[in-house]
Amino acid sequence: MEYMILIYREETDAPEPGTPEHGQMMAGWLAFNQQLIDSGHWVTGGGLQLSTSATTVRRSGGAVDTLLDGPYAETKEQLGGFYLVRADDLDAALELAKAVPLPDALVEVRPLTYRPDAG
Repeated sequence: MEYMILIYREETDAPEPGTPEHGQMMAGWLAFNQQLIDSGHWVTGGGLQLSTSATTVRRSGGAVDTLLDGPYAETKEQLGGFYLVRADDLDAALELAKAVPLPDALVEVRPLTYRPDAG
């Protein structure tokens, strides 16, 4: 089964690119990614640009769509990245989520649903 691991954090907590702290953080992410690949759990993953780069399409009752600057949710924690992983069950997916190399973050795990006829 496949699970989406969604990573939320305060964007102000991220170290500046080019600093030793950023290099240390990236080393942790690269090691974690390699562990997922080596263990066969990796399907895909990626980091997202800052929420200030987001545009939200608001749809309501078939009316004209409204484009809004910024993310859908206005909270301190923003969606910052994701993994799509293969795991035997939710417990295994939660163990992978617990290994995400961030000391302060919210990590959400959801199983995917599929249309059986979608190939």
